[in-house]
Amino acid sequence: MAGISTLAVSIFYLIPQMVGAGVLVQPLLGFPHWVGVMLVGATVNLIVVLAGMVSTTWVQFLKGSLLVVFSTILTVLILVRGFTAEEGGADGHAFRTRGPP
Repeated sequence: MAGISTLAVSIFYLIPQMVGAGVLVQPLLGFPHWVGVMLVGATVNLIVVLAGMVSTTWVQFLKGSLLVVFSTILTVLILVRGFTAEEGGADGHAFRTRGPP
C-alpha cells in the first residue's frame, strides 16, 4: 500500500517537472518538446543509477538554496529600485524598473 501511494504522489510531482524540462530544452537546444522530456528523464535516471539517491538529495538541497538566495536578491532589488509591469514596447522590454532613465 505504501508503494502505491508513493507512486501516486511521485507521478503528480514528476509530470509538471518533465513538462517544464521539455519547455526549457526546446528553445535552449532547439529539440522538439518530447525529445527534451526524454533527454532530461534519461539524464535524471542516469544520475540516480550512477550516483544514487543521496546525490539527488544533495542536488535538491543545492537547488533549494539557490532558489532562496536568488529570490532574496530579486526581492531586495525590487524593493530598492521599484518595479512596474508594462506592455512590451518596440524595444521588447516587458518589464522595466522605476528610477532614473
